[in-house]
Amino acid sequence: MSSVEMALYVLAAINSVMSLALAFSPGCTRKQKLGQVCVVWLLPGLGAVLMGAFLYSEHARPKFGSYHPEAPEDPGIIMHYHDRRPPH
Repeated sequence: MSSVEMALYVLAAINSVMSLALAFSPGCTRKQKLGQVCVVWLLPGLGAVLMGAFLYSEHARPKFGSYHPEAPEDPGIIMHYHDRRPPH
């Protein structure tokens, strides 16, 4: 097996793992997931790195409805994540 074949197998394995991770990730619509998987396979290597960074940033971001120390006590008040003041 040549080094080129080995590199292609490794790249295919990385793309496959990233495709599965994207397919089973919560928070995106089916259409978004399909687009992300297309990016992984259309930009081999780079697409996997970009989508991996995207998944990491989505995982690090607080989800809607999660506890936030500056959240208001009244659940009826909706606050934007970047604007911590309640709407008037």
